[in-house]
Amino acid sequence: MANGQIELSKEDINVVYCYNNLCHLGDRAAYKLADAGYPVMVMQGGFKSWTEDFHFAVVSEN
Repeated sequence: MANGQIELSKEDINVVYCYNNLCHLGDRAAYKLADAGYPVMVMQGGFKSWTEDFHFAVVSEN
């Protein structure tokens, strides 16, 4: 990541999500990425649901 821009892959699946179920911006982003030729999937339930309900670890690359 350089200059605050995220690099996406056309070889790997890109995962998008919103914060919770009430937000649908992740779905919109997924459609735009798919139209541009990126393999993409939406993390249903949002980030909050996956970290709280499923107890997945959250790793930050800082």
